[in-house]
Amino acid sequence: MSLYTYLHGTVFYSLIRFSTRKQADGDSFRRQITEAETFALAEDIPLDKSLHEADIRKLGMSAFSGTHVIKGPIRKFLASIRRNSTSAWKVKQDAIIAGTGKRTNACPEWLSVDAKGEWAIDATKIKTIKLIRDYRFDKMGQHAIARRLNNAGIPSFRGGTWHGFVVTKLVRNRALIGWYTPCDKHRKPVGPETRHYPAVLSEDDFYRMQWTKVAAPRGRPSRGMKNLLAEIVHCGVPGCVTLAGNPTGFRHLDKGKRGGGEKLVCAAADRHACSNRVYHDYVALEHDLLDLLGLFDYTRLFNRADPQIERLSGLRAQIAEKTAILDSVAEDFKTGMPRAFALRAQREQDEIDSLTATLIEVEQAARIAEANKQESTYAEFRSLVESARDREGEERELLRRRLANELHRVLAEGIGVGDRISFWVRTIDYPHATFGYPKIEIIAVKSEITEIVIHSPSGSKIRFGRGLLTDNVSFEKVVSGYHELAEGHAQRIADLVA
Repeated sequence: MSLYTYLHGTVFYSLIRFSTRKQADGDSFRRQITEAETFALAEDIPLDKSLHEADIRKLGMSAFSGTHVIKGPIRKFLASIRRNSTSAWKVKQDAIIAGTGKRTNACPEWLSVDAKGEWAIDATKIKTIKLIRDYRFDKMGQHAIARRLNNAGIPSFRGGTWHGFVVTKLVRNRALIGWYTPCDKHRKPVGPETRHYPAVLSEDDFYRMQWTKVAAPRGRPSRGMKNLLAEIVHCGVPGCVTLAGNPTGFRHLDKGKRGGGEKLVCAAADRHACSNRVYHDYVALEHDLLDLLGLFDYTRLFNRADPQIERLSGLRAQIAEKTAILDSVAEDFKTGMPRAFALRAQREQDEIDSLTATLIEVEQAARIAEANKQESTYAEFRSLVESARDREGEERELLRRRLANELHRVLAEGIGVGDRISFWVRTIDYPHATFGYPKIEIIAVKSEITEIVIHSPSGSKIRFGRGLLTDNVSFEKVVSGYHELAEGHAQRIADLVA
């Protein structure tokens, strides 16, 4: 009676080895093969002797030097395992692509297979995934998220601490929305994706929390979210550009009490590579700018992103990604595509057509919804400004991060030259925008807001000096002046076109 349990189709392989060739003249070969045959017979399992050498003297190889692994029957046996393993994995991939693959525990870390062969979802890990999603919605970077999870005592999915690259890998994992991506041993996609896993996030949420190529995860940021104007203000001196040809940004410095506190300066000038070496008082500038924007409903001056509008970027990203997959598959199978891949490719094309139709609907809905969200957005901004000044620690950092996101929505850019920084507000694109439309400039001199200027397309300007920037009534004039210029200009252009 067998002492062990074997899978159906199990085969024993006989491997014979002895240390030196001289042992081939003795009893080593007979003794080893006899024991193997006796065991196989007792277990009723076939014995494969294909790894034996015709000349048994070749079986003499030293295990001390490792020669037996480099050549001989053991090398052949290991190579065969690798080939069979690769072949089995390929069969499994093709089955999943065709929609007939079995559920196994070789799956994402938040999933497992229960006794019934169904997917089981780990509720604790899903809670962590959704927490990371919320942090990404607040535009937190990979290191900030990892630090916050570790501080909260939340273990990584493998039981250790969180690291930035682990967060990035999770955020970009398309298995979160149910996709299985067949890859080769180098993790390079080798075929079309298929729906194989249960989705734990909506596709809208997944694409909203991705990093764009421009804002991809970078090095470790400073703690506290000190600079709300990061990537907004850049140097206006001609020729002061980065290696990529973009204007050099202003950097935030904390010089301490003796050095005058927090400063904002051209990064190149701080390295003595630009003449624009004026250190702006960052705290005073931020305080003045937030107070200014808190005085009036600036949302009536620009197209603020509604949840529907934010969904647009997700839809466009999905369409672009699926199109790239189809192009890649077509390139790989120029001379003919296997049936399973052809079926998946057709499904991908059907999804692209469906997403395109949805995109058109969402674009129309977004324009309607945008007008209904502006009032609450302005109230939220004022609340953020007040709360961020009162809170401490991580709560304050989170609020300031949200404020930074809002400033990026409001301000298109800031251009600094000498002791002056001009902030340009994102404004509504009126009809016939190719002919130009009014623009709003907020001017700060020596870290203090001095005036707001409305620039009309014709070159005329409406100025609101510091004395008028004190109450809501005055700012109603700014808003009204902007819209009058915009609508009047649009009408003149329309009359010309007609």
